[in-house]
Amino acid sequence: PKCQTTDMAWPCYGTCGRVGMCSCTTWVQRVVCGGRPLRRSCWRYSFRWHLQKAMLNGGFMLQLEENETLGEGQKIETVMAASVGVKVFRVPAYKERMREVVDSLWERVSDWRAYRQHEMHPEWLTELESGWSGCITTEPLGTRAEHRKDIFNMTFDD
Repeated sequence: PKCQTTDMAWPCYGTCGRVGMCSCTTWVQRVVCGGRPLRRSCWRYSFRWHLQKAMLNGGFMLQLEENETLGEGQKIETVMAASVGVKVFRVPAYKERMREVVDSLWERVSDWRAYRQHEMHPEWLTELESGWSGCITTEPLGTRAEHRKDIFNMTFDD
């Protein structure tokens, strides 16, 4: 059978809650889809579980877009984020402009958290190319160096 782990047509979006076999042409693995994700959990189940935790804590999902396109797995993640109600921020992977991308991302996320947390549609940070400079928030944000450090050193306990 064809590998279906990143096939949009595969019906599981992390909600099946079953124990079974996931198979690809190169591997077969027994997976568990219930409770806290484990090493043997289906990636879709695990991803959805983490999205639900993010939603409960006011979190968001960050996607890096390479070559102006999303991978097949990223498309599935986007659908799952929308169904759970998690905000998606998508940024271009400009290696030579990463500092500017991170600064803009920090400002965009801060604005969303301060004023528009009810808006859940995905946002793309493509305005970088046209000189977008971010927005002003009422919260103290610290220095840009602190922002970059915070974003690059994020940890996820659960």
